[in-house]
Amino acid sequence: MEVQAVPPPPMPPPAGGAPEGSSPSASSSGQAAGAGAGQTVPGPGAGNAAGPGGDGGGGDAGNWFASGLDPGSRGDISFTLVWSFSIDAQMGERRGGPDIDLWIVDPDGFRLSSSREGAGLGPSKNGGQIDMDDRGAWGDGDGGGPERAFWPTGGAPKGTYVYGVRWYLGFGSVQYTLRIYRGSTLVQEKTGRLGADQRGENVELGRTIVD
Repeated sequence: MEVQAVPPPPMPPPAGGAPEGSSPSASSSGQAAGAGAGQTVPGPGAGNAAGPGGDGGGGDAGNWFASGLDPGSRGDISFTLVWSFSIDAQMGERRGGPDIDLWIVDPDGFRLSSSREGAGLGPSKNGGQIDMDDRGAWGDGDGGGPERAFWPTGGAPKGTYVYGVRWYLGFGSVQYTLRIYRGSTLVQEKTGRLGADQRGENVELGRTIVD
């Protein structure tokens, strides 16, 4: 089997235009770099009166919680998601970060999603499942990931896999990294920003083919 990356189709902006500082656009690279979980790092807008997160509470200013550790590959094909978030933007209401979810639609049309709305963690008839789900301040985990979906060795159906992210609960904005592995090889990486004003929106990041 070979995995081929397919550029995602153009996506219309959310109603009212794309939110400032919370664009669904993503960039790609071929290198993996896991940040240490449980650490704080300066936010990209540190020192600004209001960061580009658009949350009205300092946005990206101040300290950021570093993303969780990428758990790496599993099975034929796997998708991993980690994210960093502004500690200041959590408003002190809950301990932990926002709940960001991974979703995948396999070639058979089966949808895996850690949001569990119109989908589930699996397994699919081919064994596809989400085996890690970080719910941040609303359950298991502390926010930041990781989350991972995979199809076991010999079980991944051939065809196109559509993948993306969803803001489920929380405040402020996050910077995410989504990686795709074929076996143990990293074949694609997408990074971008997601904001609370995109809550409930299934943001498609791309498509990849297994043949």
